[in-house]
Amino acid sequence: MTLKFHENALPLFRDGKLEPEPEESLEELLRLYEKACDNYSLACEKILAAARPYTEWSWINDVVPRIMEDSARNYSHRTWVNAVLSDITLALASDFSSPGEITTMRAAGDKHLRCQLSRNLKHILRFDREAAEEAAEIAEMIRSHPCFKEDGLRLNIAGNGLVTLLKSGIDTDMVTALLVKVFSACEKEGIKIVEVRSGGQSGVDEAGIKAAQKCGLECSILAPKGFRWRDGRGNEMEGKDRFVRRFRQEHIDSPAWEKARPDEYLEYAAVKYNAASGLDELQWDIDLKITHMNLADTELYEIAQFIVGQGNPSQSLIMRHFGKGYHDATLAMYTLEDLCVVSPIQGSKPRKLLMTDMDELDALFAGRK
Repeated sequence: MTLKFHENALPLFRDGKLEPEPEESLEELLRLYEKACDNYSLACEKILAAARPYTEWSWINDVVPRIMEDSARNYSHRTWVNAVLSDITLALASDFSSPGEITTMRAAGDKHLRCQLSRNLKHILRFDREAAEEAAEIAEMIRSHPCFKEDGLRLNIAGNGLVTLLKSGIDTDMVTALLVKVFSACEKEGIKIVEVRSGGQSGVDEAGIKAAQKCGLECSILAPKGFRWRDGRGNEMEGKDRFVRRFRQEHIDSPAWEKARPDEYLEYAAVKYNAASGLDELQWDIDLKITHMNLADTELYEIAQFIVGQGNPSQSLIMRHFGKGYHDATLAMYTLEDLCVVSPIQGSKPRKLLMTDMDELDALFAGRK
């Protein structure tokens, strides 16, 4: 596919404002990538890498959880193992009648410590005093438990998955914030936690590990075989990369040009390069684009499946769900545009989904093999 660009070069943004004559022209930038500009896809990658925020992923608070894969695919087996290997299982739930909570109670036995999550948790967390009182109460429950150990406690965090929590107006971030306060209260009261464990499910399990990371505590995850978990919609997810990504965070280094949209950079760059080289158009090579993204067809297919399934061709959604940096997600969207899966960008309007049929998508990618 060949893309043409209009004659008027779009100006760059600087400090959130348009500058008709930018101090630093893209001509200088393009000279650095003169050879790369012989291939439009590589040029795009280089331009975006230089001009857009650079995204890196690191472990939350630089705390690396010990992540293990269970021998069984079912969720209940790892629930039993985590309970057996811990001194106390702190179960936080808004609904203790769920099958998962019933299994946890059976697995933990006399090690089980029940903590009812209030539907007003969001309100409680808004006020430091109320949140501190709630956390102190849970810390005291831990200390008063018959299985408490003064010399060092191995604490298993269990509870409702995100689907169940959301029904009560509670999300993972709220539970994480509560548990951070609980762990801080434990430290204040001299309760020594030597390990926090969980099964890594969305909701309370995930919140337990994130809170442990934020507090600098040693933490472990025993996941079902295949690293299975369910998202907030109840969709079954699988694969270590997706599983682990939830316990990492983005770091964005934003250059001065961070406010401009990628299409503005590319149009400006193309016009400048065209003027210098006498070219009327630049070639967009899909296969080379994928190669330079370090993105295999299989992964691009997963991205396409995801946005078609979600019904939302959102670049930020791709970044969050697949852990892609900004320019990789941008190039993925442009590739899907070339394949007529999504519409081109039209000014400030969001892209539209052009392909909504999974069978049609399967046929498209089958033809690329």
